Amino acid sequence: MCRKTSGILILFVFLFIAGACYAARADAAGEGTAEWVTFPYTASEAESYEYLYVVGGYHSVDNGCPAWGTADSANARFIGDSMGDLVITYDDGTQEKVPLVFGYTMWYFQNWQEESMPFRTENADAELTGLLKSSLHLFGAFEGENKCIFRLKVQNKPIERIQIEDNPEKEGSPVFDGAFLVNGSVSELSGRGFQFDAQDPFFSEHTVDSGDSYPDTVKEAIRKINYALMTYEEDFQNAPDFVYPSDYTGSRVYFTGSPIAEIASGVVYHNLVNLIERTDEDGFMHTSYKDAPSWRYDGFGFWVPAANSYYDSFYSRDGGRGIMTLNTYGLVSKAQDSVMNANQWMMYFPENNITFMGEAVPGHYTVVVNKPMLYSQTLVPDANWPTRYTQEKFGDDYQNLGNQETDGHGLMMLANYNVWKNQGADAEWVNEHWSYINEAAKWILWCFDHPDLSFASDGLLY
Repeated sequence: MCRKTSGILILFVFLFIAGACYAARADAAGEGTAEWVTFPYTASEAESYEYLYVVGGYHSVDNGCPAWGTADSANARFIGDSMGDLVITYDDGTQEKVPLVFGYTMWYFQNWQEESMPFRTENADAELTGLLKSSLHLFGAFEGENKCIFRLKVQNKPIERIQIEDNPEKEGSPVFDGAFLVNGSVSELSGRGFQFDAQDPFFSEHTVDSGDSYPDTVKEAIRKINYALMTYEEDFQNAPDFVYPSDYTGSRVYFTGSPIAEIASGVVYHNLVNLIERTDEDGFMHTSYKDAPSWRYDGFGFWVPAANSYYDSFYSRDGGRGIMTLNTYGLVSKAQDSVMNANQWMMYFPENNITFMGEAVPGHYTVVVNKPMLYSQTLVPDANWPTRYTQEKFGDDYQNLGNQETDGHGLMMLANYNVWKNQGADAEWVNEHWSYINEAAKWILWCFDHPDLSFASDGLLY
């Protein structure tokens, strides 16, 4: 009985394995054969193949850089950066390495879902788009598909092992599911919930050859793309002389002595004009200008036209510095209008009789002055911004402070001071605007008087 049971079990295991092998090969339509393997792959018996259809090509850290950028190349993933290699070991001991390079055998997923310049809008740059389409050998990547494939032509000798080697100098790892090992003519390949046409015309023009795994034509295309997306040292050294427009009547600042100095002169001019234009007649200071593009926080050089990311927002940190800049360049009236606009928004809390744990909340400048509750009611629950003001600790009042924006509050108080000073530093201005001046100071005293609510400690605001 025991021998019979063992025999049946062995037969079942044999049939299961044989069926699995058949299924892996049967997922290829056409006259050829295909076998699906995952990485790292070690052959039980080395065989020769014509092509590998390698499935994957995205990265475990799916962005071009950390939010707010980085100066550490280990955390940057730009076009042309190598994330590692696909290593093929033949049974004679020789190896071939295919570089896993962004723009060639790797690409971005999340960043790429949004239409952006210079590659994917109705105004896309035809030359740069053509260069990217020629260099990018990942089928489905330009279209933003969930799964991508690159076809690799290998040597005509038995393969013993296939593995992915990370670049140890880069954060994260390339993400590849595995590969179809193919001989002969196959059409549709499928597995793991996806399928693709192995005879798609894309592959006839985009096949990686293990004998020339990173062609000069691809390197040159990537080089041209990068020179369009990035700024190089020679760009700074070849900057033209800056000349103020003939009709410009405002303050002029000149830096001289080098191309960098000429750039600085232009930066001052353009930023000042931009600041003036994005400060409305009623004093509302848009944090970004109308139809401003966005390079996104974690991008790789693309930009989204007319993103208007912060056009509807008056950020207190930026606004405080902006108002003081207007003052510095003699635009006192405009600075006055802007600081008054912010002051009116500061009064949102007392004007709406908002309380926190039974205490009246004084007026204060929040992250975005014209959206006093944005931080607590939107950014925390929807964007996971950090906060110590939780419902568990403070009950139903937990969102009532809006947020603590100590830097923005202080900069706005300095902006008030600068406007007063540039208006002549007279007592009349103080008396006229005392309610705002007093309220801003009251907030600081309130924080120190209620450390259990404000988290102020050791003479420092939270």
